[in-house]
Amino acid sequence: MDTEGLAVNAVESSLFTHSWLRSYIDKNDRTPLTDGHIDVHSSTPCTNKNLRGRVTVQVKGKSVDNGYEPKEIESFSLERTVLQGYLHSKGVLFFLVLINKKDPSVRTVYCTLLNPFKIKHILDQLPETQASITIRLSRFSTHRDVVESLFALAIQTQQESLSLGFDPKLFADAQEVILYSDRKVDLERPLTLNYEELNHSLILHTKTGLAFPVPGLMTIYPREYVEQPTDFIVQSGGFTFTNPTVKKVSEERHEIRLSDGLRLEIPSREASAGGSISLSLSDSLGGRHKDIGFFLACVDTGSYSISEREYRFDATGLEPGDELRTHFDGIDRICKLLRALNVDPELVKLSEITDKRERQLHGLFEAIIENAEFKDNLERPGRVLQPIGRWFLELILVMDESTGNWKYLSLFSPDLARQFYMVEDEDSPESKIFRITPYDVIDEERLPFTLNLNLERVVEAYAEIFDYPETSTRANHMVLKLIGAADTVEERRKEFLDVAGRLNDWLIEREGELPSHMINRWQLLERRGKLNDHHRLQIRALRRAAIRSEVDQSDKVAFCCSVLLCDSEEADDLYAGLSDDDQASLRAWPIWALRRSDHQLTASR
Repeated sequence: MDTEGLAVNAVESSLFTHSWLRSYIDKNDRTPLTDGHIDVHSSTPCTNKNLRGRVTVQVKGKSVDNGYEPKEIESFSLERTVLQGYLHSKGVLFFLVLINKKDPSVRTVYCTLLNPFKIKHILDQLPETQASITIRLSRFSTHRDVVESLFALAIQTQQESLSLGFDPKLFADAQEVILYSDRKVDLERPLTLNYEELNHSLILHTKTGLAFPVPGLMTIYPREYVEQPTDFIVQSGGFTFTNPTVKKVSEERHEIRLSDGLRLEIPSREASAGGSISLSLSDSLGGRHKDIGFFLACVDTGSYSISEREYRFDATGLEPGDELRTHFDGIDRICKLLRALNVDPELVKLSEITDKRERQLHGLFEAIIENAEFKDNLERPGRVLQPIGRWFLELILVMDESTGNWKYLSLFSPDLARQFYMVEDEDSPESKIFRITPYDVIDEERLPFTLNLNLERVVEAYAEIFDYPETSTRANHMVLKLIGAADTVEERRKEFLDVAGRLNDWLIEREGELPSHMINRWQLLERRGKLNDHHRLQIRALRRAAIRSEVDQSDKVAFCCSVLLCDSEEADDLYAGLSDDDQASLRAWPIWALRRSDHQLTASR
């Protein structure tokens, strides 16, 4: 029996009704790797003018016993070297024909597209010691739409090039992504693009008009299956989450993500089963406190509300036991302590709190929140530095005049009712005493890591003592320290930049647009990405005045202006002309972090 000839006849018979296809397939199996090709035309009669493309084909015949029931999917073994050959010929449309041994007229045609990316994927999965691999083929449909999709895809995938590669960064410049397939796909639910299950090609079109075939396996999610922001308010007990995200996870359920550690699943329809809740422990003190508190409230009440609509569920299997409740009680005490000190517990990581520090914090809770009596006898008020992970709490022990007991207060508490002074040259007969704020007490290196700064009071603190000598200078230095703190601790960057801006604006209101204040305003804008052309005109004007020596510290002012203007060459030249002391002072200023130089500035002239 001429198995190969019968197989080719079966393939050509399957394509006979499609007059826009012209097959040129060798029945004698003499062609290496492939058996010929099929020309695809856009219309009939078929001419050179309406030729859309040419698809290389390979046809294999396989005898089967009488009574064999053809399946929808069949397998066939191919050698590694054959696949590598197909790879070099831009792929192949591979046909397998099952031929009944007793009645050769009974033939079943199967097909799969072996395009370059699919072949590369198959070869990548093949161990080096394995010489062959089994491929899967689908039963061939003669329906016109199916045949048109298959050959259109075969032509499309000829663009796939392994030598060009693909940079995932191109997705950032994507205008659209087009999916080509040999059959209709359902994009109403997540679709995994798997070469074993779907013949496909994915083309990324960039905003600049370029097109790139996309290799690899991926999943396409409909919009509703991707997290979307909401305006929901979700509550249980005394715990509230605002603006959670929501996504569809199945036809029956949606997932609401309240935080990284807390998720709800709710029914998509009224008649569906009740919702569920899942909890994982966050390392953030504030995050874990809120997550566990909400979870326990749900367990105790069997319900939560979403924008005032109540959802109930069976919580009988969720009882967490005493360990979680005890853990919550402990972190609840620490959170109450921190909030009383005007500290955001979200900044604190539980993994950084040692057992010793935890005991100390519980002791402070008893003293500050529960007003436990302080037993030790002290002669005078004193500062207390409480570490908490990489952070610090700045406290002070003072006498409560109404009770005569010692008590802890935040160093920055409005209830402190104490004045701060600094003495210079204490041993000198002409020592100077300056009125200062509690913020001036904190070392510059510790400032970024002090949690209870109560930064809303910074401007007020300096305004109270503005008429005292040196206050303006210290306030200006505090602006610089706050900017430096923003550069040091990323998670508090906005907080520090905001208060630095408020303090600097207040100084401008009191003293006018002095060069130092304006440079600080501009570098704050630069850090926020809001420095515009109008500001740059002002900077250039100040630099011209500095070059004419019309302002104090003109050389350093000109350097700062050049840095803000990204004029690296001019900044380098001005820096080189400064004294060693002036260079050192510049390197200590936050403006130094904004310099953009093509070469390393030397530490001295």
